[in-house]
Amino acid sequence: MNQGEGRNITEAQRISEQTVNKEICASKVSPKMQLFTWKIINGALPLGENLAKRGMLNNISCRHCGELETADHLFLHCNFTRQIWEANIWKQDFNPSDCLSFTTALLSSSKLTTLPPLGVTETLMFSPTEILSKAISSAREWIAAQPRVQSSRSTQTTSVPRPPHATTGTVCFTDAAWS
Repeated sequence: MNQGEGRNITEAQRISEQTVNKEICASKVSPKMQLFTWKIINGALPLGENLAKRGMLNNISCRHCGELETADHLFLHCNFTRQIWEANIWKQDFNPSDCLSFTTALLSSSKLTTLPPLGVTETLMFSPTEILSKAISSAREWIAAQPRVQSSRSTQTTSVPRPPHATTGTVCFTDAAWS
């Protein structure tokens, strides 16, 4: 293989990654869902496959069927997940079995409102119907919470005064719930 071929492969991969990242950023879902999707695509979730790569060999199987827990299996190919997808109410036909990878599914399902991650990785067990119902109600709740766009020709920019920086304390911003 000459050097030009290696660059073409790298360039093709770079373009593919940009396409996927643009799709994630442009999706009309909550920022948490965008981050979650980005983590799935980039292998940043603690799924069985990723844990095994790091030498943690406990609990690497899907808790629904016992197969190796990968993003593709968990969100597309597990029998439990298939039941959720089969109960879909979207106008478009979407068959996750037609998709070889999560990335392919993401790109081919860009018009769907939500993917069904709830209940797949939590300790509680929910039925496919409960998961689909929760996904739909969460999507509706998020859409209802979005600010209404008003068409106004005169857009004013107002600046909010920033509080003075504390010199004796530490500030920590987090997106986690503490109990």
